[in-house]
Amino acid sequence: AAAALLWWEVAADAAAAAAAMGEMGITVRETVSQMLVLSETLHRERLLSGPSKCFLKELVLRQDPKALEAGNQLMLASTREEREAAMALLTSRIEEQAKATYDGLFEETDLTLAHQLASKDVDTMKEDGVDTRSFVYGEVSFAAFYEVLLAATAGMPRLGKFYDLGSGTGRAVFEAVRAAP
Repeated sequence: AAAALLWWEVAADAAAAAAAMGEMGITVRETVSQMLVLSETLHRERLLSGPSKCFLKELVLRQDPKALEAGNQLMLASTREEREAAMALLTSRIEEQAKATYDGLFEETDLTLAHQLASKDVDTMKEDGVDTRSFVYGEVSFAAFYEVLLAATAGMPRLGKFYDLGSGTGRAVFEAVRAAP
């Protein structure tokens, strides 16, 4: 029922966006095409990471009204302030999409089980004589770890690598991919 409700909400939003674009004399196909070109351009200019470009493309193909409006504002912006404001709106919508994807991936993740498995591994290492006093199990939060990764990787080449030894439930890996240039 929730999925059906979401589908109807998306369909209603897409219909509203299409109607608004039709009033302006712009077809849905033209808008989608322009937005896909915009996403590639923003990525090429390093204003969007690869994963952010993918999230934007998903929003565009679903004809998300907020993303289409922000993209349209960005394409029509004539001043630096207008471009920055439109880019902030677009980035915010992309972040909302990334968060929704993250929440969907991890909503049924049992952290208790993940912690038990990690503890079992540590116990095995202790039996093998490994000093495990510095070993810690914990999960990262969506926004905080992403910000840390962005700060840590500023100026790094595109082919930088991220190693998460243990990786828990995979949240850090998701964020590392999202933060990739």
